[in-house]
Amino acid sequence: MIEFKNNVQRELPYDRLQYIEFLYDDLDSPKWHGVSFQLNKEDKEISLIEFIERYQDWFKNIISTLDNGSIWIVNHDKSDLDWFPNEENNLTSIRTLFKQNGIPNTFKGALIFTKSDLLKFSKDERI
Repeated sequence: MIEFKNNVQRELPYDRLQYIEFLYDDLDSPKWHGVSFQLNKEDKEISLIEFIERYQDWFKNIISTLDNGSIWIVNHDKSDLDWFPNEENNLTSIRTLFKQNGIPNTFKGALIFTKSDLLKFSKDERI
Protein backbone atom coordinates (compact mmCIF):
# COMPACT_ATOMS: atom_id res chain seq x y z
CA MET A 1 0.00 0.00 0.00
CA ILE A 2 1.39 3.37 -1.03
CA GLU A 3 -0.58 6.57 -0.64
CA PHE A 4 0.15 10.19 -1.48
CA LYS A 5 -1.40 12.46 1.16
CA ASN A 6 -1.68 16.21 0.62
CA ASN A 7 -2.75 16.93 4.17
CA VAL A 8 -1.20 14.46 6.57
CA GLN A 9 -1.39 16.69 9.63
CA ARG A 10 -4.25 14.68 11.19
CA GLU A 11 -2.44 11.36 10.78
CA LEU A 12 0.90 12.40 12.23
CA PRO A 13 1.53 11.16 15.77
CA TYR A 14 3.11 14.49 16.69
CA ASP A 15 2.47 18.21 16.44
CA ARG A 16 4.51 19.54 13.54
CA LEU A 17 4.63 23.04 14.99
CA GLN A 18 6.26 21.75 18.17
CA TYR A 19 8.46 19.14 16.51
CA ILE A 20 11.64 21.18 16.21
CA GLU A 21 11.18 22.65 19.69
CA PHE A 22 10.92 19.12 21.08
CA LEU A 23 14.41 18.31 19.82
CA TYR A 24 15.90 21.04 22.01
CA ASP A 25 13.72 20.79 25.10
CA ASP A 26 13.96 18.30 27.93
CA LEU A 27 10.46 16.87 27.53
CA ASP A 28 9.02 13.47 28.33
CA SER A 29 9.66 10.77 25.74
CA PRO A 30 7.21 10.92 22.84
CA LYS A 31 4.87 8.08 21.94
CA TRP A 32 6.27 8.06 18.42
CA HIS A 33 9.64 7.45 16.84
CA GLY A 34 11.34 9.64 14.29
CA VAL A 35 14.52 9.21 12.31
CA SER A 36 16.33 11.87 10.33
CA PHE A 37 19.10 11.06 7.85
CA GLN A 38 21.10 14.06 6.73
CA LEU A 39 24.26 14.66 4.77
CA ASN A 40 25.99 18.02 4.84
CA LYS A 41 26.64 18.76 1.16
CA GLU A 42 29.63 20.89 2.10
CA ASP A 43 31.33 17.94 3.83
CA LYS A 44 33.83 16.58 1.29
CA GLU A 45 34.99 13.73 3.54
CA ILE A 46 32.12 11.39 2.68
CA SER A 47 30.31 10.89 -0.59
CA LEU A 48 26.60 10.24 -0.92
CA ILE A 49 27.35 6.64 -1.92
CA GLU A 50 29.50 6.11 1.19
CA PHE A 51 26.84 7.74 3.36
CA ILE A 52 24.12 5.42 2.06
CA GLU A 53 26.31 2.32 2.28
CA ARG A 54 27.16 3.09 5.91
CA TYR A 55 23.59 3.76 6.95
CA GLN A 56 21.71 1.16 4.89
CA ASP A 57 21.98 -1.70 7.41
CA TRP A 58 21.31 0.65 10.32
CA PHE A 59 18.20 2.01 8.58
CA LYS A 60 16.84 -1.49 7.85
CA ASN A 61 17.48 -2.52 11.45
CA ILE A 62 15.62 0.53 12.83
CA ILE A 63 12.64 -0.03 10.55
CA SER A 64 12.49 -3.75 11.33
CA THR A 65 12.86 -3.18 15.08
CA LEU A 66 10.23 -0.44 15.35
CA ASP A 67 7.74 -1.87 12.85
CA ASN A 68 4.53 -3.00 14.49
CA GLY A 69 2.52 -3.43 11.32
CA SER A 70 1.38 0.19 11.25
CA ILE A 71 1.94 2.58 8.38
CA TRP A 72 5.11 4.59 7.87
CA ILE A 73 4.63 8.28 7.13
CA VAL A 74 7.46 9.88 5.17
CA ASN A 75 7.36 13.67 5.16
CA HIS A 76 9.52 16.75 5.57
CA ASP A 77 10.24 17.86 9.13
CA LYS A 78 7.82 20.63 9.96
CA SER A 79 6.49 21.93 6.65
CA ASP A 80 5.64 20.41 3.30
CA LEU A 81 8.08 21.15 0.51
CA ASP A 82 8.28 20.01 -3.11
CA TRP A 83 9.50 16.42 -3.16
CA PHE A 84 11.73 17.00 -6.16
CA PRO A 85 12.78 20.64 -6.51
CA ASN A 86 15.16 19.72 -9.34
CA GLU A 87 15.58 17.33 -12.25
CA GLU A 88 18.69 15.55 -10.94
CA ASN A 89 19.28 11.89 -11.74
CA ASN A 90 18.60 10.61 -8.24
CA LEU A 91 15.91 8.76 -6.30
CA THR A 92 14.96 7.00 -9.51
CA SER A 93 12.58 4.48 -7.95
CA ILE A 94 10.60 7.16 -6.11
CA ARG A 95 10.58 9.43 -9.17
CA THR A 96 9.22 6.50 -11.19
CA LEU A 97 6.59 5.84 -8.50
CA PHE A 98 5.47 9.48 -8.79
CA LYS A 99 5.27 9.27 -12.59
CA GLN A 100 3.36 5.98 -12.55
CA ASN A 101 0.78 7.50 -10.23
CA GLY A 102 0.51 10.81 -12.11
CA ILE A 103 1.98 12.76 -9.18
CA PRO A 104 3.94 15.90 -10.16
CA ASN A 105 7.48 16.47 -8.86
CA THR A 106 6.10 19.54 -7.09
CA PHE A 107 3.86 17.38 -4.87
CA LYS A 108 3.79 18.69 -1.31
CA GLY A 109 2.69 16.22 1.29
CA ALA A 110 3.58 12.81 2.66
CA LEU A 111 4.01 9.30 1.37
CA ILE A 112 2.35 6.51 3.32
CA PHE A 113 4.20 3.20 3.13
CA THR A 114 4.02 -0.30 4.54
CA LYS A 115 7.31 -1.63 5.92
CA SER A 116 8.10 -3.58 2.75
CA ASP A 117 7.35 -0.60 0.50
CA LEU A 118 9.38 1.73 2.72
CA LEU A 119 12.41 -0.55 2.49
CA LYS A 120 11.90 -1.01 -1.25
CA PHE A 121 11.74 2.71 -2.03
CA SER A 122 14.33 3.90 0.49
CA LYS A 123 17.27 2.93 -1.68
CA ASP A 124 18.36 4.94 -4.69
CA GLU A 125 18.70 2.45 -7.55
CA ARG A 126 21.79 4.21 -8.88
CA ILE A 127 23.75 3.22 -5.80
